[in-house]
Amino acid sequence: MKKILQLLLVVLMVLPFFGCKKPEIIIEPDPLDENFQKIIDEWFVEDMSEDYLSLHFGVVNPKELGIENVEVTLGEIEIEDDYDGYLNRLEVLNNYDISDLNREQLITYKALIAYYNKMQSYLECEYDYGFVFTPNRGVNNNLITSFTEFELRNEQDAKDMITLVLDSERYMDLCIDYTKRQADEGIVQNDDVIEKIIDSCERFISRVEDNEVIKAYNASIEKLGLANEEELKQQLADAVINTLIPAYQKVIDLYTGLYGKCTNPDGLFYYEGGTVYYETIFLGGVSSTSRSVDKWAATLRSLINGVVKNISTVSNRMSYNDYNKWSSGRNHYGYKDPYEMIEYVKSQMAADFPPIPEVEYSVNYLDPTVTSENIAAYYLIAPIDNLTNNVIKCNEAYSKDSPDEMAITLSHEAYPGHLYQHTYYFTHHPSQKIRYNVGFIGYSEGWAMYVEEYGYKYYEKSKDIMELEILYLKFNYYLQAYCDMLINYYGYQVDDVANYLSEFFGESYAYSLAQNIYNTLIGDPSMFTPYALGYYQMTSLYDKTQKALDKNFNVKEFNTLILDTGDVDFDTLTWIVDEYIASKTPAEK
Repeated sequence: MKKILQLLLVVLMVLPFFGCKKPEIIIEPDPLDENFQKIIDEWFVEDMSEDYLSLHFGVVNPKELGIENVEVTLGEIEIEDDYDGYLNRLEVLNNYDISDLNREQLITYKALIAYYNKMQSYLECEYDYGFVFTPNRGVNNNLITSFTEFELRNEQDAKDMITLVLDSERYMDLCIDYTKRQADEGIVQNDDVIEKIIDSCERFISRVEDNEVIKAYNASIEKLGLANEEELKQQLADAVINTLIPAYQKVIDLYTGLYGKCTNPDGLFYYEGGTVYYETIFLGGVSSTSRSVDKWAATLRSLINGVVKNISTVSNRMSYNDYNKWSSGRNHYGYKDPYEMIEYVKSQMAADFPPIPEVEYSVNYLDPTVTSENIAAYYLIAPIDNLTNNVIKCNEAYSKDSPDEMAITLSHEAYPGHLYQHTYYFTHHPSQKIRYNVGFIGYSEGWAMYVEEYGYKYYEKSKDIMELEILYLKFNYYLQAYCDMLINYYGYQVDDVANYLSEFFGESYAYSLAQNIYNTLIGDPSMFTPYALGYYQMTSLYDKTQKALDKNFNVKEFNTLILDTGDVDFDTLTWIVDEYIASKTPAEK
């Protein structure tokens, strides 16, 4: 069961502090089904033992879990060998007597069933149009992040990092061979996408001796005080200069040779079985629900029209001063430092969210050579046995040019977003380690999008401006997700998308915007979908609960319920919420 480095990204729309305090572990009061617990603990160890990078980023002290001698390698890129593994686990779960599971184990059971079925659907799909290299989410991006964020905790880690960099040639060759096989079958990205991939690689190798991987390694190893520090620094530098940079040059050479070779410059719709593949990634992952693409498309179109109407209503009633303040784009929240932004939001959360143990985090700017203009910030998920080790990286240009938007972005990434949600779950449910390996991006991004609304609530003094900002947040994400379906599932081309966008924008701007959206979503299909659909589903559950409970609705209690459920599919989350509503609603006589 391979697991790639977990980066939770905030994607831009069209539009140094360290600590060592360990968070308190909160023990679950309900007795566990020990047999089930043994099974899922073994699966967690098995998963972590299969992939060195997952282990390093996920566990600080693997020996305490009985994990030793894991091969130091970047692994493989194809996962066909996992087919029987998922089937075997599903068989165990489907035949398990769940009557003795406690509440949190029952939720884990349902999450595992949904997750393994999702992964199985990927493997069973006849078609595969996923690209290894992409402008925003490909190996070309993730490998750099893996290396720049690789924490050196001891001398062995320092040596392992060198081994990994030396393995980059083999790993990139696998990725290149896979891309060549696709090209031989006529599956090649269009020239605009190719140009962006080449650009990301060229920016990374534009620095040699002062390459960002070398700089990050040197900064980390200097904290260890090793006697052989200089020797290890030189070995790493040699590996970057002689192996990693040439590996990225190979990618550049590959894609330079693919210019003009694209036979399908449009969406997945135009590939044989492309809509089947889109449905697979849509139902299996990005929506975190069993609802069909057609139903979601109809929902999004209706939502977009409703939001546009509400934008008009709020804009018309706004005072002249408020509208000017909103449209000026100035720094009216009053914060420019990312750390101060996070601390301010933390100070405002008590009435809406349950407390978590105090944890430390670092907030640093990304070097321009290793960041994309489409990335505002990301949170690197903390190791399960060291939840205090939280890392947030920001796009410096975005932060300085749009400080108010960065403040909201950090509500998504830090508090009450990803950092807070991750820390909450594993401090309150430490026995459910297997959940670290079970990801539903609809839930995780849905939660983070939902709490962005609290960011506006905490920062914005004007109710009308707050409401307008939230409406535009919904409009931007719903529109991008809907356009993704139009392009990749329904076969819309640029002119078709522009015609649709002209419902909301002038003709010239609509065409320019359509071209931008088209190129982005051809390069990274379903890029915005989990954000939009997760956001809608999370806020819908909130609205449903508030309406059902009326005066008895307690926002802090609702948020606690979602947090205690943890990362699950929305079918399971809806079941949890419905049970909660029923428990709070007096039975009819």
